[in-house]
Amino acid sequence: MNGVIARLLIIFLLGDMVAMLGCKRDQPIAPLSEEASNATQEGKGEQVAQQQPPVPEGHLRLDDPNVPPVLVHMNGVFHEVFEIAEKPYNGKQVQYYPGGVEKREVIYEEGRLMRVTEWHDNGNKRMEVKIGLDGARQELYWDDAGKPTQRQIALARARGRDYVWTLRQGQRPIDVLYQGKGVDFVTKVFGKPDEKQKDVWIYRGMKVQTTQGLMTIVRFEMRNDVVFQITVEP
Repeated sequence: MNGVIARLLIIFLLGDMVAMLGCKRDQPIAPLSEEASNATQEGKGEQVAQQQPPVPEGHLRLDDPNVPPVLVHMNGVFHEVFEIAEKPYNGKQVQYYPGGVEKREVIYEEGRLMRVTEWHDNGNKRMEVKIGLDGARQELYWDDAGKPTQRQIALARARGRDYVWTLRQGQRPIDVLYQGKGVDFVTKVFGKPDEKQKDVWIYRGMKVQTTQGLMTIVRFEMRNDVVFQITVEP
């Protein structure tokens, strides 16, 4: 008899527990408050930020999807760059032959290509090119025995129209390099302007690559025979 009562008591208690669980399942889940929702989103953002590697000092991260990708050429193919140095590059890049003899050396100053030197595999110099701020090149060549084979000096002349320029950034930003320069320097690099409108010198047939596309007209606004402002047009 006592055993029967104990079984009935257990069944009764289990029924109450099942009923209580069922009620809890049927109850609607209260939505998160706006503050709690914002806190959750901020927490997710912090987790994403924590997952990204830290940016080295002096670098900028290029994560903005609206910014055109920056590409670097390595081993015959292009790779996207996710970080970029804030300051122009100063230094040199060196390549070697399989035996360890220096093959090629490229020197940059303030982001500008200044000198390229190459050697034969026996260590004798093969070629040296020096590039001035105005684009003038001085080129020297030697054979594998060290004897000069060709000497070509390109004196400063109006070669500015032959280059592809950039605007505000890149290796050859025309507005950064020539703002503040005198009229003689501009004439030396670009020649005489195609048109003058008072103090504005206009050059046509130029090549200036911008985020809006290729621009072909460059306007140098002069003040007191010095470049005050540079603008470009398609």
